Amino acid sequence: MRIPIGQIPEEGKAYSIIKEEDWLPELLDGGEPVEFSVGEVQVACVLRKVREAVYVEGSLATEVLGECCRCLENARLRIQCEFRYIFLPEPDIHAEEMELSRDDLDCVYYREEVIDLDPVIYEQIMLQVPMKMLCRDDCRGLCGSCGANLNRDACTCPPRGGDERLAVLKKLKLKNS
Repeated sequence: MRIPIGQIPEEGKAYSIIKEEDWLPELLDGGEPVEFSVGEVQVACVLRKVREAVYVEGSLATEVLGECCRCLENARLRIQCEFRYIFLPEPDIHAEEMELSRDDLDCVYYREEVIDLDPVIYEQIMLQVPMKMLCRDDCRGLCGSCGANLNRDACTCPPRGGDERLAVLKKLKLKNS
């Protein structure tokens, strides 16, 4: 969602944004693919303008559907988070490298007198999604031998004796010091 800075009063303005399920693929068109799908995204935020800076405070709620990294079943994750950003005009610095201060990490730069909230929403979703999704915390995964889903089926495979490459170490006797 693009908001012209001229439409933001100094006392602030509240926005309620709903992004449909097809929003994320459109945003990432030709960009980095994601390994999950995002349901409807609900965002409530307040934008306040102080001189050239625009302060954004808000909350986000959505549901992410991905694949469990242990059993490969569908994994569903509800996301609810709050966020704060400061939008500043893009600096005219043309340096190749610029050292960021701690305060710069909370800043987003805008161009053409327009605030674009879509990258902020995307960033908040990406920060909340774990690297490896689980269908549930106690997921038992798949059997390494037969591939049975241990959450649903009992595995009849004999217990594994360990890694055969390390069998020689079982014969090793250490001196007690």
